[in-house]
Amino acid sequence: MTTYDNRFTELDAIQRDILTIVSHDEPQRDVDIKATLEVEMGITFTYRRLYLHLNTLVERVLVAKNSIDEGTPRYEITEEGRHALRHYHSWFRSTVDLQETMLGDGEPMRLRYTVASGRSRSIAAQGDSDE
Repeated sequence: MTTYDNRFTELDAIQRDILTIVSHDEPQRDVDIKATLEVEMGITFTYRRLYLHLNTLVERVLVAKNSIDEGTPRYEITEEGRHALRHYHSWFRSTVDLQETMLGDGEPMRLRYTVASGRSRSIAAQGDSDE
């Protein structure tokens, strides 16, 4: 089994999300990254917090920071970042088996996942349950 390079394995979930956002075709402005995180995650990000995460990604050579016009930074994924992201997603798909099910009329959607150890877990709107 291939192991990850430490630049990627030590990232937290938000940094992996940011890496995914900047993997789009066009370089992303900080304001657009912040807006995407807020809409997708439903939490408010300060620019200070965003820059801490972005700087970590830049330091690990997973994201490049460029100024396209006067002082507006734009971020784009590097080849190393793209490779690390593909490797992570491949590992995730091979480790976790996801199944979505509906629990009847009007019941919330339930997501079931099984990790490589064989342990199954269900997530519903009301909470978690181990099986």
